[in-house]
Amino acid sequence: RPAQLTCPRPISLAMRGWYLPMLLSHRRALAPSARLLCSDAAGRAACVGAGPVPAVPVIYEDEDCLVVHKPPGLSFHSEGGMPGLLRTLRLDQERGALPYAGPLLSVHRLDRATSGAVAVAKTKDAQGALCQAFEARQVLKYYVAVSAKRPSKKEGRVVGDLAKARGGSYRLLRSRESPSVTDFVSRGLPSPAQPGLRVALLKPETGQTHQLRVVMKALGAPILGDDRYGGKAAAGEDRCYLHAAALRVGPLPGRRGPPPGGGAPPR
Repeated sequence: RPAQLTCPRPISLAMRGWYLPMLLSHRRALAPSARLLCSDAAGRAACVGAGPVPAVPVIYEDEDCLVVHKPPGLSFHSEGGMPGLLRTLRLDQERGALPYAGPLLSVHRLDRATSGAVAVAKTKDAQGALCQAFEARQVLKYYVAVSAKRPSKKEGRVVGDLAKARGGSYRLLRSRESPSVTDFVSRGLPSPAQPGLRVALLKPETGQTHQLRVVMKALGAPILGDDRYGGKAAAGEDRCYLHAAALRVGPLPGRRGPPPGGGAPPR
């Protein structure tokens, strides 16, 4: 098993913050199509606001970028005749559901199964600066996941290489040549309808393919609804319960003022 160290205290404290309601407050309470637009504050505003409803709500905007709420099941790239994230945003622009009408440039991606915050640059300069910040690990990322199983440890750090397995999956190795690094903390989730659920807050320092899904499986607690790594436990779920709850990046060159939220980035 990969080494697991004591989890830094701030990530434990973050479990008491606003990350959990982003995914959990509407679990099973809404139809999948409604959950797309109503799983966070920006989505709820879109549901009741005037004018066309965007397929991909914007949850933050400044002169450099948009941060949008990607729904689960939407690929980043168009495939099989279905529009991907950027194409869907451009369709929102064409029908007047997205007030911003300028360029949309990719910065980073989420798996199709994962919902949550995705940054999209407005200019080439902003795109380069944001990509550099992600590559330099200057962007703080927090994810929330739900599992039907208890992980082997409540909190810690998981470090290890990810190797390709069969069918496009990955597996976690003991080696550390180019390792993935993930801090996590988990807690029980009271649910009379489905006892035994656990919720995990994950803070990846790296951004490798399927990293968090592989880490949760390696901890013995595959993500609920993960049809690739969850086995039979995924059957009957309406989605994979992994959500990108928060992004934090410092000011880009030429940006006026502090990053979203003000003050120094949390650690």
